[in-house]
Amino acid sequence: DDEEEDDVSEEQTIKREITDIEKKFLAEPAPLHSEEDTAGLNSSLLSPGPSLVRSKNFPDLSFYFIPSKKGKRILVVNDFTFRLNSLKSGGRYYWKCTVDPCMFRCVYNESLKDIVKVSGKHTHTSNVNRLRIREFCFLLKSHMAEDPSLTPKKAYDQEVVKVRNLENGETLVKCLPAYASIRTSLYNQKHKRSMEDG
Repeated sequence: DDEEEDDVSEEQTIKREITDIEKKFLAEPAPLHSEEDTAGLNSSLLSPGPSLVRSKNFPDLSFYFIPSKKGKRILVVNDFTFRLNSLKSGGRYYWKCTVDPCMFRCVYNESLKDIVKVSGKHTHTSNVNRLRIREFCFLLKSHMAEDPSLTPKKAYDQEVVKVRNLENGETLVKCLPAYASIRTSLYNQKHKRSMEDG
């Protein structure tokens, strides 16, 4: 009987550990072990641009824009992503944090090319890894659009080589999605392009 109780408690412990790990993964970015690792993730994969702009009104904020999956713009401020909430007269764009229910908001003035107002606080940590994954997927799909003869696997391998050749490439490659996890999306993109061309 004692052996059976030990087996049950070990099994329950394992289940609890997995649940805690999953919760931590969903709530926080992947842990980085040194400043060297962090330095590799601080630069965007999209080169030569977008260029990182330091706000004149808020010196502690740096921002740039990246394309969304649907071809719209996403504002990235200090590695937090924002979606467009509304557009007002005078070229004022109101942006909302992409993580619900976070209430951090900012206003970007197109004519000033700067953030003119911020409100609220983030209720979560930034997830630099997810941001780099988003940038990588955009690059990958752009590469496939430029050369329709490329297979998704070949395009993926070529983009990974490009990332690996960057200054902190080995660190960046570690946070990229495995080919198997994005294969379906890439084939859907390729099929969609072939239907549009055909």
